[in-house]
Amino acid sequence: MIPQPLMSHAIANSDLRHRTATLPRVRQPHASRAGVATAALRPTGSLIVFWIVCLITMVMSHYAFSARLNLPYKIMTLLIVAIAPMTTGFTNLFSKRAVLWLILFEFVLVIGCLTGYTGSPSDLISVGADPIVMIRVFPFMLCGYTLAQYPQYEKRWLLWLLVFYALLTLPDALSFTRGSLQGLRRDRLLADRFDAASASAVLTGYVNLSLACLIIAILGNRVHDMIGRHWRWVIAGLQITLASVCFTAGFTAAALLLLLSLALLGITAPVRTLRFRLLALAVVLVVIPVFWLAFGSLAENTGGTFGQIYGRLEGLRKMVVSREITEETGKSTSGRVELGLISLRSFAKSPLIGLGRGKESEEIKGHISDTIGGHSYILDSLGQRGLLGTFPLLAALGLFTLTAYRNFRRAPGSWRESAMLTIMLMWIVAMIINPYFLGYLALNCIVFLCFGLILGDAVRLQSTVNRSRPAVPRVL
Repeated sequence: MIPQPLMSHAIANSDLRHRTATLPRVRQPHASRAGVATAALRPTGSLIVFWIVCLITMVMSHYAFSARLNLPYKIMTLLIVAIAPMTTGFTNLFSKRAVLWLILFEFVLVIGCLTGYTGSPSDLISVGADPIVMIRVFPFMLCGYTLAQYPQYEKRWLLWLLVFYALLTLPDALSFTRGSLQGLRRDRLLADRFDAASASAVLTGYVNLSLACLIIAILGNRVHDMIGRHWRWVIAGLQITLASVCFTAGFTAAALLLLLSLALLGITAPVRTLRFRLLALAVVLVVIPVFWLAFGSLAENTGGTFGQIYGRLEGLRKMVVSREITEETGKSTSGRVELGLISLRSFAKSPLIGLGRGKESEEIKGHISDTIGGHSYILDSLGQRGLLGTFPLLAALGLFTLTAYRNFRRAPGSWRESAMLTIMLMWIVAMIINPYFLGYLALNCIVFLCFGLILGDAVRLQSTVNRSRPAVPRVL
């Protein structure tokens, strides 16, 4: 005989199963803590339209398109700002601490313009001023944030971006390489394709565009987890095309950031065994000296851009080894050390609020004013705004980097998280050695896209953890 309590319990469970089986099955979307559906579901129509508009705008931002379609490009950037608030996931961004710190930094920029301390009121109607650029690039963070939660859509989106940017960069990459091998200086690299004024304009654009190409090349690693082995070779070819301009265009900062990115990728690469890491480390220790000797020989034989970059990088190496700042070091860094010291002196005089924008100065080439050097966004911000004005930016960068690191630890075998941690660490160095932040629209669209991808990865990974946890029965 079955005891009465057990029999009653069995009958109750049987009745419950019967009632549950008779109910129609409804597919309930799994919502993450941020309120955006997971990648298993189809995105809303507003998201798909928003992604397409962002992709077209980012491709048009490449100078090869914007030179001919400048007005449509400006219209597209305004359209993105207009439709972003109506796009799924927009309000969820404001629950992220890193985003709130960025918004606070935007208030700092606006107040600095209104008071005339770090700008002027007229800057608030200038499309190239920092506060306005922040508004124009903010929607691209929403693009990355939502894309990261729909991996299949993200894969296609990134592939299109990678292909278009590589195709647009290829003609210049070939011209840069050919000119460098012929020993031409930077100002003569594009002489066979453009007149002198146009060639100069293109090279000026590549000051920032070369870094944009580098970031997109690293973003290409995100699709490695979602494509076959043979397609990875195709992606690698596109990545090499984009990254090559960091060396061949003749800008030392871009070349240095490329080398830094390669070193960081060697550390963050998602390999699973200690033996493989030790083997990779041994290869790196051999390959880097061999590459440096070969590049030095090539630079000596060809001169031109390769000689210029090699000379500056060699000067930086000697400075690191000797820990001395000499006249040769100043040439290697384009005066960045001296210019950075100007900003640091201003910060030392007024650590809390800085010394403001100051007066224009012509004492040193590239010198912006008597309070900042103009060659480092972070150091210049400390000199102008002090710790109080710069802390929101530093807090935002720290939180994005910390989130990228946590994502990397949660998914140690993922190229996606490896790429984002590499980009964040490289970007912080870039902001120290150059005024990249908010200075060039196309570059910062890509940077804010990366910010969004990091936040979206965190939501996606947390949703995966929540789904994998076993349900705990409630005790009444």
